[in-house]
Amino acid sequence: MARVINTTTGAVQTHGDGRPLGVINTSRVVEEDLESLDSNEVLHVIPGHPWVAVFEDGTEIPLVAWAITESDRGHGGVVVAAENGSGPRVDVSESVEDRPGFVGYEQRR
Repeated sequence: MARVINTTTGAVQTHGDGRPLGVINTSRVVEEDLESLDSNEVLHVIPGHPWVAVFEDGTEIPLVAWAITESDRGHGGVVVAAENGSGPRVDVSESVEDRPGFVGYEQRR
């Protein structure tokens, strides 16, 4: 009696003793094979109001959110223009602190 085993491409019949009737395509996914692509992931996102990012020239940009990362560090996220002209976006993995002239954060009421 044929049995069925599940593979990455779907169910495959066997001879009954575990040997497949044909070729089985499968993948090997174990901990040793995994590669960390992002060493400091964003874990939490909380509202940024009423905080602003302050710059050397006096510019203040309202924070959309605070992003809390795996390193237990937070940074502010702001609205930025998309490179392709598709409109504004928010990427909380990008820190406003990396912008030229960043001085610090201040709370506004």
